Formats: sequence, C-alpha cells, structure tokens
Amino acid sequence: MDKSDPINIIKKHYRALHKLITIVNKDFETEAIHQLRVEYKKLRAFLRMISEEKEKQEKIKIPRKVKKAYAVAGSIRDLQLQHKNMLAMTGEHAKKIKPYLKLLDHQVRILQPQFRDIPLNKTIDKCTKETEELILEKINTIVAGRFINNNCIAITAIITSGNFSDVNMHTIRKHLKDIFYTMQKLENAGKGIKFHIIEILHPEKNYLDTLLEEFGNFQDKITSISLLGEHWLRSLGKANREILRRIKDTFIADHNAIKKALIERLEHEIVPHLEKLNNLNACTV
Repeated sequence: MDKSDPINIIKKHYRALHKLITIVNKDFETEAIHQLRVEYKKLRAFLRMISEEKEKQEKIKIPRKVKKAYAVAGSIRDLQLQHKNMLAMTGEHAKKIKPYLKLLDHQVRILQPQFRDIPLNKTIDKCTKETEELILEKINTIVAGRFINNNCIAITAIITSGNFSDVNMHTIRKHLKDIFYTMQKLENAGKGIKFHIIEILHPEKNYLDTLLEEFGNFQDKITSISLLGEHWLRSLGKANREILRRIKDTFIADHNAIKKALIERLEHEIVPHLEKLNNLNACTV
C-alpha cells in the first residue's frame, strides 16, 4: 500500500474507526472510547490538511453522523472519568456522594443508546466507497508545510493577543493537535516523503506530545468543573451539595494552577518551537 496516497490513508482511518466502533459498542470501555476519538481527530486533521487549498464547497469533511458519534462518545467518556475522579477524591467516603455518582451513571445509560442508534457502520461503508471515487494527489509536503505554518500563525496570534481565555486555550490545543498529527502523518508516510531537516521533526513532535498532555489535563479540569455546575447539583440534598462544592473548589484551584503553568510556557517557551516548525523544509522525493 502506498502510504503517501491520500485515498489509502483516508480508507485506513475509516477502517480503524469501523473497528473501534464495534469495540466501543460492546461495553463502552473508557480507553476504547479514547482510541475512537483519537482516530477521529487524526482523520479530521488529515482532511483539513489535504483540503487546505480547496474552496469551501470542495473541502472533504467527516460526515455529520460520525461527528455526532464523536461528540456523544466524548460525553460518555467525560462522565466515566468524572465518576473515577470523584471516587479518587473521596476515597472511603465515596458513599457520601453516592447520589451524584448515580446521577453520572444514569446520564451514561441515557447516552449509550444514542450512540448505538447512529448508523455508523453504514455511514462509514458509504464514506469508504465515496473515497475510492476521489481524485487526489499524493501527500503534497508543500501544502502540509503550509498547513503546519497556518496553525503556528494562529497559535502565535492568540499568544500575541494575551487573551488566554479557556476558549482560546482550547483553540490552541486544537491547532497543536493538527500540527502534531500532520507531523506524525508525514513521518509515517514512507519513502515517498522526507524532510530536508529531519532532525527537527522528532524533538519537536516529542515537545508537542508533552505539551498536549498538559493541555489534556487542563481540559479535564474544565470538564470536571462543568460537571459540578449547579444544574447538576440542584437535585441533590444539601449535605451532598456542600461536599461537591468543596470538591469543585479543589478542581478550580487545580485548573488555575495548570492554566498558569501553560500560559507561562506559551508566553516564554513555545515561540522558538513554532519558529522551528515554520522552518520545516519538506519535499517529495
């Protein structure tokens, strides 16, 4: 299989999604959901890259039904992780927040049938067949480089603005993921592609990997805080609410600490790395 052929790459991602959907549908195991969402993000980044130069109506997009499944699966995983985190926070006193844990589990049971009801296998089979009819050039490293550069520019613009809202932090994370998955794709494309300055690729990819892990921790705190909002707590007893609000305060403190450290890295550390990525000189052999 030609690893630099976009059609082969897209089909490979859809096959992986098909397999992961089957696994998720069995018992909605947290790690399987995570792998499903990672595969989705890899496909999304690749489609964004190869559609970079296309007009809006010509851009290749992931079907709405698959997007919906991605969102529903994400909500299920958020609830599962919240349950796990709450048990870790309360330990042997977990029974004191049992009504809240039941509320989380109840919401998971509501979402699981919603995921199963989406005709994903048929949708993916259709996408795979439609992909075979596309006329696409092999991975164009000039376009890939421009895609990486555009993401770097977008990140730099937010840093320059000094507006590090949670929304903007999430946007930076998305740009970083697009860069990371594009670098990964080029690295794995086989003998058809190489970088003139390959020594930059590995260390910068490793740097992004560690940075994205911190951003993931930050996003987890945002989700945990959201799942302790008043609309979640209003149906619980006063004693439960008081315990949960104290836990929420802990999550908020963690969120603020992680955000402060991330902003420090964005303001004083990341720019040289982005400049190196902007200077990646890729070419087709």
